[in-house]
Amino acid sequence: ASVEKKIQNGKYQYFKPGKGNTFIVVNLSVLNEGKQDADFLPRVGYEDKMTSATLFYKDGYEYKPSSLLAYDKDMTAKKIQPLTTEKGVIAFEVPKEVAKAKKELKLTFKSQGQSASYTLK
Repeated sequence: ASVEKKIQNGKYQYFKPGKGNTFIVVNLSVLNEGKQDADFLPRVGYEDKMTSATLFYKDGYEYKPSSLLAYDKDMTAKKIQPLTTEKGVIAFEVPKEVAKAKKELKLTFKSQGQSASYTLK
């Protein structure tokens, strides 16, 4: 994970967070072990059937991934074919104070009743 003031999208375009905020950018690779193509972190769906990611700060502050529309590395709503691995990023827009406390950040993925958590450093 890294802290970014902006995310460059090509030579002339970029994503910039709102005033007082910054991005926590998580690099990851995802393998679809299923028999059908699947959307990773879909924007719409049933919570108990879709994969979700949440960034937790201290006790109870939650942040959801930012959609970086037209950014080819954005894993939000990325369609992954069976037995294929896709690499990319998930970006969370957070207040600068949250980004400074990376040791207190936990990233949790949930999917179909299962979850996995990672402490960011």
